[in-house]
Amino acid sequence: MAELELVETEVGNRLMELLLRNDWKVTTQYSPAAFDKGIDFDSYTLVSGKETIELEWTNWEEWTIRSSESVIAEVSSLLESLKRNN
Repeated sequence: MAELELVETEVGNRLMELLLRNDWKVTTQYSPAAFDKGIDFDSYTLVSGKETIELEWTNWEEWTIRSSESVIAEVSSLLESLKRNN
């Protein structure tokens, strides 16, 4: 499993929106009822076909993204394009 760390909050949020528009589905997430969801912590697991992406956010380290090497390579490319279009 590969990992990207310290992905800026706004860039990570836009990445999540992009993935959801492109056939990725949320299978699990940090409870929407949790008092600190989106304030101190948040997490999602997305699935597309046989691939899985784990996204975790904290107010200290921003987004951390974990997946296979091939998906992380694609996500890295998407992140660069999102940063350029900021």
